[in-house]
Amino acid sequence: MGARLVTGVGLRRHPPALRTAFLTRDARLAADDRLLAEHDLDGPALSGGPAVLSIRPPDTSPGIGRLESDAALLHAAFEVGHAAATAVLAFIDQRDNSSGESASSAY
Repeated sequence: MGARLVTGVGLRRHPPALRTAFLTRDARLAADDRLLAEHDLDGPALSGGPAVLSIRPPDTSPGIGRLESDAALLHAAFEVGHAAATAVLAFIDQRDNSSGESASSAY
């Protein structure tokens, strides 16, 4: 309901295409996430390997908005993201080393 109110009142003087883009942003984000998942390490095998390396924090990590300014919360989120990236990159390094490939030559 909130999004419809924003488009009905706040965007009424703007072109219909802007209102449509605003109202469909969640569906477009979900479609983008599905596309990225198809090209991720856990997605279907691609001939040249994954095209995208998505590193996502666990669902239990703190939610951060674009305008967040709480330093402690931002630090906690940074640490969670750092741990997630470290774990994924360690997995890749271990996988590449066990296959005889140099991790640095893979990138």
